[in-house]
Amino acid sequence: MENLIRLSKEGSFEAMESLASQAVNPVAWRGFGIALEANLRFKLKAIQAMSQGQLPVVPSSDPKDPLNLSCNSLHALSIGLKETHTAETLDLAFSLLPTVAF
Repeated sequence: MENLIRLSKEGSFEAMESLASQAVNPVAWRGFGIALEANLRFKLKAIQAMSQGQLPVVPSSDPKDPLNLSCNSLHALSIGLKETHTAETLDLAFSLLPTVAF
């Protein structure tokens, strides 16, 4: 489990998806929460660099790219939510997901 958490923080989508899929396990859910917090933390320097034209606005193939971390984390979260919650609960959550990273 600790290895999955570490890999998730490093940007591994597969590790994030695995943690999210195991969300019924309290330890996995807590680990996924830790990884989400680390990956969705406001990356001020990266955002400022993008606004100054120093970084591409389109995500790169680097899994540690701030935009990739945000997108992959939100995608894994949506997969985990779909597997553990009913459709009625998710309607509001999915409409809010794109705004979480920014």
